[in-house]
Amino acid sequence: MAVLNRCCCCLKIRTGSLVTGIFFLAIAIIDLILRAVGLGNVPGVLAGGIVFDIIFAIMCILLIVGVLKDIKWFCLAWVIYAVVYLIILLILAIVYTVMTVAEYIDDDKGVSLGAMIGGLVISWLIVTIVVSFIVYCVLCVYSHYQNLRDGIVEGDVTVTRTEVTKTYV
Repeated sequence: MAVLNRCCCCLKIRTGSLVTGIFFLAIAIIDLILRAVGLGNVPGVLAGGIVFDIIFAIMCILLIVGVLKDIKWFCLAWVIYAVVYLIILLILAIVYTVMTVAEYIDDDKGVSLGAMIGGLVISWLIVTIVVSFIVYCVLCVYSHYQNLRDGIVEGDVTVTRTEVTKTYV
């Protein structure tokens, strides 16, 4: 049984999964372009970010093809990669928080405690929104995977199983 029956209250799960793939492919391409022109580069992170974005773009293409061609394993591959992405995002947010607090303790630049805490609250608010959105998209795509796996008909699209059963009269 699928986790979700609809995506965003009005879209079919299949359509929501397709939109998810297109949206995240666009994000990966935009991030690659920004890295190529030198915006948002942190020393030592550029190469890792480029590799991560390229892999994510490939996974999004697989998701789009998986949705259009009803290939459940492509959808599942995107789900697994998105979960890995979420874990890495959370680890980076925790590391950023620890580094910010450590820098505040060791720094004599006169940054107030309130400014540091305010910056961290805003950062964690953004992380929470992003993580929540990605989790919802993962649930949508996973629901489509479950529909493909179980051979469930969704709207005007017949989701087929790979096994063929014969009935003898």
